[in-house]
Amino acid sequence: MNGRRVFVSLAVVLVFASMLFFAYPARGLSWTQTTEADFLAGQRVNLDVRPTGDLVLSQVSTTWSREGIVLDLGAPGSADSVYARMPSVLKDGAIYKMWYSGYDGDRNRILYADSPDGVTWTRRGVVIDVLQSPWNFDSVALPAVLKEGGTYKMWFSGGFWTDPVTADNYYAESADGVTWNILGVALGRAAAGTWDDTQVTSPNVYRDPGGRYWMFYGGWDGTPGGFDIRIGLATSTNGRTFTRTGVDPILGLGPTGSWDDAFLVAPFVVPGSPWRMWYTGTDGTNQRLGLATASGPYNWTKSPGNPDFVLGPPSSWDDQSVAAAAILIDGTETYLYYTGGDGADYRIGRARLTPGYAASGSFESQLLDSGSPGSVWRLLSANATVNLFSLVSVQTRTGDTASPDASWSPWSSPVSPGPSPITSPRARYFQVRVEMSTASPVYSPVFTDFTVMYDLNTASIPFPLSPTAGAWVNTPGLLTQWTYADPEGDPQSGMEVQISDRSDFATIAADSGVVLSTTSSWESPALGDGGWYWHVRTLDAYDQWSPFSSPAFARIDGTAPSSSIAFSLSPGYVGGRPQLDSSNRILLSATDSGSGVAQIEYSLDGGPVTLYTGPFLPSVHGPANLRYWAVDAAANTEAALSIDILLDSPPVTVPASPANGAWANGSSLTVGWTYSDPEGDGASAYEVQLADNPAFMPVRSSSGLVASAATTHTFTGVMDGAYLWRVRAADAFGVWSPFSSARTISMDTRAPSVTHSFDATLGTLGGRVWISAGALVTLTATDSGSGIAAIRYAIDGVESPYTSPFPLALAHGPHVLEFWAIDLAGNRGATTRVDLLLDQTPQATVVSPIDMAWVNLGPTLRWQPGDADGDTVEAFELQVASDAGFSSIVATSGIASSSGSAAWVPPALADGGYFWRVRVADAFGAWSAWSAVTQFRLDTTPPVATARHGGSAVPPGSLAIAGGDAVSVEGTDAGSGVARLEYSLDGAAWTTYSVAIVFTTPGRHVLAFRATDAAGNIGETQILLIEVTYPFNWTPVLAVAFCVIVAVIGAVAARRRANRNVSTPVAWLLLSGSSFVVELVLGLYSLLTGELATPPWASAGLAVVLAVGAGGLATIILGSKVLAGRGDRPV
Repeated sequence: MNGRRVFVSLAVVLVFASMLFFAYPARGLSWTQTTEADFLAGQRVNLDVRPTGDLVLSQVSTTWSREGIVLDLGAPGSADSVYARMPSVLKDGAIYKMWYSGYDGDRNRILYADSPDGVTWTRRGVVIDVLQSPWNFDSVALPAVLKEGGTYKMWFSGGFWTDPVTADNYYAESADGVTWNILGVALGRAAAGTWDDTQVTSPNVYRDPGGRYWMFYGGWDGTPGGFDIRIGLATSTNGRTFTRTGVDPILGLGPTGSWDDAFLVAPFVVPGSPWRMWYTGTDGTNQRLGLATASGPYNWTKSPGNPDFVLGPPSSWDDQSVAAAAILIDGTETYLYYTGGDGADYRIGRARLTPGYAASGSFESQLLDSGSPGSVWRLLSANATVNLFSLVSVQTRTGDTASPDASWSPWSSPVSPGPSPITSPRARYFQVRVEMSTASPVYSPVFTDFTVMYDLNTASIPFPLSPTAGAWVNTPGLLTQWTYADPEGDPQSGMEVQISDRSDFATIAADSGVVLSTTSSWESPALGDGGWYWHVRTLDAYDQWSPFSSPAFARIDGTAPSSSIAFSLSPGYVGGRPQLDSSNRILLSATDSGSGVAQIEYSLDGGPVTLYTGPFLPSVHGPANLRYWAVDAAANTEAALSIDILLDSPPVTVPASPANGAWANGSSLTVGWTYSDPEGDGASAYEVQLADNPAFMPVRSSSGLVASAATTHTFTGVMDGAYLWRVRAADAFGVWSPFSSARTISMDTRAPSVTHSFDATLGTLGGRVWISAGALVTLTATDSGSGIAAIRYAIDGVESPYTSPFPLALAHGPHVLEFWAIDLAGNRGATTRVDLLLDQTPQATVVSPIDMAWVNLGPTLRWQPGDADGDTVEAFELQVASDAGFSSIVATSGIASSSGSAAWVPPALADGGYFWRVRVADAFGAWSAWSAVTQFRLDTTPPVATARHGGSAVPPGSLAIAGGDAVSVEGTDAGSGVARLEYSLDGAAWTTYSVAIVFTTPGRHVLAFRATDAAGNIGETQILLIEVTYPFNWTPVLAVAFCVIVAVIGAVAARRRANRNVSTPVAWLLLSGSSFVVELVLGLYSLLTGELATPPWASAGLAVVLAVGAGGLATIILGSKVLAGRGDRPV
């Protein structure tokens, strides 16, 4: 840094000191070379031109030096917590500003950060978000930002998660770089089928000095995997809407197997000499940065040393990917901001370009053409920056040829930058040479600009002496004279005189050319009569021309006047002679460029000379000779001119036949006309023309010029169409009449045609159009010629005229309709025949089985055919399907002859539900509609009957039951269901089963039973042998036992009474009588009826016996207490 301050200070001192010694007043002309274009126009050896317009030594080698991560991932949960990538960086004053893409694991957004040094960055948050109305982007990324004046301009990629993902490049503006207004699509996807019809992304925009915007971008055609992205180019005049240049893509994929054979994206272009483009390329595994160069925005060549920026060392933060270059030229430094990845995270890093400069170089400027030999070269001011280890020197040379050669001066002695007097001699052309060298490969001197101060060699305008002021001369040419003067006192070395008939000298009549002479006069060649302007310019000793003098004016008249003839009406020509009719007049005129015309004279057929006073017509009929001439005011007489003329009025022709607008239907046409002549001259020829347009261009047919006095002509082979015809005729002198007014005639040899239509048809049967009664017929005729005169038709041979659509009021059966048309020319068209059939469709009505019926055998499907016209039914078609929509047809009759039958048995069908329909055809083949869909159910499997006893199923065979037990019967059927159960007991008739059968009669019984289903299937008869027995009944025994017990206990209790007021029998009756009687009745009842039998031991009989016995004992106990209360002793 100390060395740099030393050489910068030294350069400032040198420039200041030079200005003190060599300052000139600001006068004369100057020439400055300072821009990139200026230096590119010259010749350079080992020098480069920066976009800023500085000359520096060429970089013979460059190295990118990594400076590490400058923007790491954001805090967890932030918009750039997963990736921070794809930067766009610019330096705005002293502040570095970065717009970049942030990814939070779900969406890409555009964020903003700033920095005081380009290394330490402060995040400012999201500036363009996703899912925001009205744009509702799914993703935004890859910003490119320029600042123009006070406006920040951003181009970015906006995407939508369609399939495949689509993207366009959008444009936005901002006043502060933070709050953006999105203005719309800058460059959208191209038309389907092009290389960039799916995504347009990664914009990079450069604005050239002319204000034109250049967008370099990535385009994708939707190739699966995101591959096949290439780089294209579009331009814009306003930066808002771009148009493709038509040469896209401008940079394509590398060859198969190369490092960039998968896709190219994210270009960054730096214009200069040459233009440089850094781009991201990949082979599908790793992304790296490549470099391409060009002489302009087109025709890019990839660097043979690619990739230009490679992956970082293993285990570094950018060892898997380097992408999305953003170049920042910061003074003399060039920085690369880029996206680096390690396979998991993406961050933004920076690298610095370390150049290696050539030891020396030279520059020769383009030539300055002062436009003036002898120009005085005054001062050269050059500006450059050097240090103690570098040198810059400047030289000049001059010459008078457009390319330096041996005649040029040698290069002047070298001088250092700053103002210096120019020592090169006076000349027209000037050139500057700059030589630069450095002793350090890492430093280059910088040459900024130079300015040349110079004065042009000048010459004074000479002064015309004579002839001037409009003087007349009668010599053939002009003798011009002038005075010469020069501000620098240089003698005259040449002159040039020009003479013109215009004061602005737009045309030159005479020119001396460049005459190397010191004389001050020149005589022109012969000029001709008229007024002439002349001026002169002079050449000094340094070949500097003066401007032309102001014009001087003189006049010459040595030429006779010139006359001409014209006619008031354009004449015809006969034998080369103008033919004048009585309405025409002869017009004579004359011109004189000098003193003017005095008079015009003429003579007819050698007669006396007549003074022309105005238009005239000689009073003769036929050929004549006219001579005429003019005389000017100087008495110059023109040589007489002669012309042969014919004085004759044309004849008249009038079309006679055929009548105007007539039609003809032949191939030949005869036309006729009348002829008359005002002077009574006879006819000598005629011409008839036939055309298809009023202008008769072109003529379709012509008689040609026919030498005949005839008044008719026949055309043959005339094609159809509308024509006009006209005629003209010539009289005996060969004077033609004008063509007559045109008449129209139309030829039509083509017959008309007729088409027909019905308002409704039922189809086609046997080649006939099938219609219903009253069908409306419309006949439409067309004719390309004369048009339709009439349409005729015949029904079954009866002919009628057609005027409008008519109904067909026909009887049932076949009919014939014929029709044809006649045109206005009488041509009759071909007869068209249409065979018709008037017939109503038959009907088919389902008879059996009825809808939802059950059947147990292969059903016979029956229907009832009918026909409103009484036609016989000749065929039928029946379909059986498993669904009502007949999508699954399981049986069909096909189209079968009915033969008087209205029934059909389908092949064997499995049990289940079926749908069937039928249609029939009558004798003409007209089919009915399908009948109503009818469903039947097929069940061929009989039901099964089962016996139950005590809740359990009883298999066929024998069964032993107790008397009074019941046997129940039930049935099962998987198809139509059980309709009824029947049984027969001991050979009796079949009885419908309704309740369980109770067996009370002991002994053997035979029970037969069966089931019948809804389809009528009768199940197998089941036989059950039942043995009915009764076990010993203990209920009477127990009842007698309890009778005895109650009687005995009651007797004992009665005897022990203490009170004799109650007798013992009465006491026994009171104590035991009721229980004794109940038990006795119970026992007798069970013995006689079998009811309340025991066992079973848990039966009601035992319970009743015990209950009655217990009740008796309780009665005895309570009764004893009652008797004791009366004085008896307790028991």
